Amino acid sequence: MPQIAQFDRPVASEEPSDDLRTFVFMANLAAQEATGDAAASVSLERVFSRLKGSSESDSILLALVDGQLDAPRSALGHPLISSSAPEDASPVHDVLGFTHLSVPLLEERDIIEFELVLDVEYLPMPGEDLGEQARTVIRTLVDAVVDAARTLGRHVLQIWIVHPVGQTPGTGPMARSLAALGFERALTEVQSALPVPDSRPAALPEDLRVEVVSDYAVPPHLIDDVLTLLSDASTDVPHGGLRTERAVWTPQRLSDAAARLHDRDGHHLLVLLVDAEGSALALTEFMTHAGSTPGVVEQGVTFVAARHRGRGFGLAVTRWGLTALRETWPDATRVYTSNATTHEAMLRINDAVGREPVSGSSAWQRVLG
Repeated sequence: MPQIAQFDRPVASEEPSDDLRTFVFMANLAAQEATGDAAASVSLERVFSRLKGSSESDSILLALVDGQLDAPRSALGHPLISSSAPEDASPVHDVLGFTHLSVPLLEERDIIEFELVLDVEYLPMPGEDLGEQARTVIRTLVDAVVDAARTLGRHVLQIWIVHPVGQTPGTGPMARSLAALGFERALTEVQSALPVPDSRPAALPEDLRVEVVSDYAVPPHLIDDVLTLLSDASTDVPHGGLRTERAVWTPQRLSDAAARLHDRDGHHLLVLLVDAEGSALALTEFMTHAGSTPGVVEQGVTFVAARHRGRGFGLAVTRWGLTALRETWPDATRVYTSNATTHEAMLRINDAVGREPVSGSSAWQRVLG
């Protein structure tokens, strides 16, 4: 009889367990099948680190194990299995599927975000629907997420699914299964790869200059502007029907982000357009993660202050951001970015710098009674 189990907190001095390696393998196989790109994956190091939790969010990994486990129970009432173990010493369980929960702690404290990862045998062939056993695994995992949400006092569930190029975001077997379980499609996005330029773009518009900030070490004269831009971007970027809440950036939050980045062996680049008076008008950000595919970078938010829009600053900060990325990280070869399908301005900007679509995605939401 299958049973839900929960991964324990990792022990930093030990190796990731074989069960955790299985989760990462299955997650990456599904992502690569959808995108046709080996770089569309998450590193074992990143998952291992996320399971430690942080002041920003907690991370919970559940598995549907084929068999009954005799083990200590977690706070959610599930038997615990190891996320870490001495090398070559971790047991291996027969796992039918996983769900990885992210629990925001600073804002959006009524929300749980999660992902579903099925064992390879349950993944449908192109053009086929999910089988009955696969739908049962999905239903069981979603029920576990609902139970966790109620225990933690959350009532909004959000999940993203990836769609291959050629499949309309929001359609397909997983989308149908989520709809049958009471989820509603809230947003669709397109993921693209941006090329890293070989040369600098044309001169900046007007009396602007570029400032590059590494790993959140924002200089004092720009802190107030950066905090405002990041806070505004958290709700101004399209969210469709997804429930969201403004992220209030403070000096302490910047400090915490820098410390978390250092702990996880990641890197962050913030590129700003600054006017003659020293005010930051626009930004774009990039990041790398421990264990990620060499040469691959993720783009975060790109944002222009509302009063300065319509003057080409979004395209300028994107072009100069890619240039700064190449000069800071010379080994970078491509940048992955994601934009809402309704965000026409950002899609035009990325078209101008040569974006190549690699996949689509859709966000689904269910509000519990």
